[in-house]
Amino acid sequence: MILHDITRRLRGAFGVLPLAFAACLSAQTVNVPETAAQADGVHIDAQHLKDVPYGEALPKPLYPSSQRLQKEFVIRYIYDYAISTYTPAVKLPQVPRAQVDRKTPEAALVALVSAMRSGDYEAWLQCWDEPARKGFEETAKSGQADAAKFKKGWATAFAGKDIMLIDRIELVADVILDARVQGGGNTTPFPTVFRHIQGEWFATQELGNNAFLGSYQPGLAGIDNRVTPVPLSMLPNSKDPNYTAQAEFLHNHALVPSVVRAGK
Repeated sequence: MILHDITRRLRGAFGVLPLAFAACLSAQTVNVPETAAQADGVHIDAQHLKDVPYGEALPKPLYPSSQRLQKEFVIRYIYDYAISTYTPAVKLPQVPRAQVDRKTPEAALVALVSAMRSGDYEAWLQCWDEPARKGFEETAKSGQADAAKFKKGWATAFAGKDIMLIDRIELVADVILDARVQGGGNTTPFPTVFRHIQGEWFATQELGNNAFLGSYQPGLAGIDNRVTPVPLSMLPNSKDPNYTAQAEFLHNHALVPSVVRAGK
């Protein structure tokens, strides 16, 4: 059953817009090279490109042409998943390190949350798959986020608060569990992805750049992500979601008004 879609709307290259890829509620801004509108001292956003005045930076078409029309090209990614809601929401218990198990995604989440609430960094590391553990260890070595910083963050986020498990998302290879911190200022559910590895369930970050995880929120049936095409050299790498979006626009904009892709 199709329950969720993400619509990427690509507009022209003039103006500076945020490249929003909501890795749970985050956005980044790319500095677009000087455009014709900016060069002539006129600032027009990408949704009004047809109104950009012609001038030295943007000359009129050399050959006879029609009036400019403002258009948009839409790429829609459709993600299939199964969802179930815990009725009622489950208050996650805190269990000692010696009593945790990872036989189910829910048990693995209890182990993860228990480690955070007790400030047990080593136990928390053991809740993640090997790629994620190595990543955290490298981050700690670099000084960006060591055990002390994690513990401080956990103490602030979870002290005196209940953590409620609200729903379960099942994908082809993973299970996402959504939980909410009760009594905090931010009630937005936070998703954790779990993967079955050699008979046990571990948290993983391998969906970290996946558009589904970045955009899914309980009760939200998709998001719009407006993309301002920029030189590929300005994007981090070919895995950046806007890299694919720009390629789709370039290859298909003259053929069809929109494209539907199966999300993976």
